[in-house]
Amino acid sequence: MSAGLSPELLASEVTEVVRTGSYDGSRGFTVAHFHTADELAQEAGEAGLTGVRVHGIEGPGWAYVVAAGRCAGQEAAGALLADAVATARLADEHGVFTDASAHVLVVGTA
Repeated sequence: MSAGLSPELLASEVTEVVRTGSYDGSRGFTVAHFHTADELAQEAGEAGLTGVRVHGIEGPGWAYVVAAGRCAGQEAAGALLADAVATARLADEHGVFTDASAHVLVVGTA
């Protein structure tokens, strides 16, 4: 099985998305902007929130969640989900890993 990330695709489209955060929707996913944690915190502050914190939902262990989904109903799924939670908690303590999460949560006070 392949994710379809050829050297050509990595050198062009993926590099551009990583550099700019913007995706044009050309490969079946919606048009989107992938915020960094810093960008999202800044936008939340500009919107009037105080005490802003940005948390990575999965952290860099998001692949554990994907693998657990593929093992649904099997004993391995529980261990993979536990690993995902442990990785997310560890990463949350070190903000530099927030950007490695597939999803983020912004918390602040209005």
